[in-house]
Amino acid sequence: MKHGNKKFSFSVMYHNIWGQWLIPAIITFLVLCIVFAFIPITFMTQDDQYIMECLNGTLTGKPTFFFPFVNIVFAVLISLLYTMTLSINWYMFYYYFVLFLSITTVGYCVFFIGEKRKFHFWKSCLIFGWVIFALFFYSLYTLSFTLTATISCTASMALILTVDPQKDSHKKQIFYYVISIILLFLGFILRPLSAQVVL
Repeated sequence: MKHGNKKFSFSVMYHNIWGQWLIPAIITFLVLCIVFAFIPITFMTQDDQYIMECLNGTLTGKPTFFFPFVNIVFAVLISLLYTMTLSINWYMFYYYFVLFLSITTVGYCVFFIGEKRKFHFWKSCLIFGWVIFALFFYSLYTLSFTLTATISCTASMALILTVDPQKDSHKKQIFYYVISIILLFLGFILRPLSAQVVL
C-alpha cells in the first residue's frame, strides 16, 4: 500500500496564514545574515553612539539611563541588561530584534495582500524584496533610533490595516492587535516622537 508523501513547498505555504508569516521571517533573516557578513555596521548619528556608550557604562563608568531622546523604560531595560553582562551589545541587539519583527510584519502584509489578489508566490517575493531594499536595507547597516522606531510603528499600523472585523475570527483579531500594540510599544520606548508622528 502506497502512502502519499506531502512535499514541502513554499508555494503551498504561501496560501496558509502561518506560511505568510514564516516566509518573510526567513527572507528577513537571510537578508540580515548578508548584512552581518558583508557590510560594516555603523550609526547614522553620534547620538546613538553616545546613548549606547552611556547605557553600557563606557563613558560614565557604570550603566546609566538618563536621556532626553529615549523613553525611560528602554533606557532602564538596556542598562540593566548591560549590568548583567557586557559581553552582549544589548543596544544593537534591541535594534535588530525590533527590525526583524517589524520587517517580518511588513512582509506578512505583502504576502497577505499578494495572496488575496491572486499574485503568484514569486511575484510577492519580488515585491517584498523590493520593499526591503528600497525602504529598509539602509536601516539595517546604518542604525538610527529614530528610523528603527519609525519602522516599528509603521509596521504596527500596516498590520492593523490587514484586519477585517467582518471576516476575521475574534481570536485572530485579538492576536493581530496584540502584535500591533507590541510593535508600537517597542518603537515608542525607543523614540517616543516617532510613534507620535506615525500615529
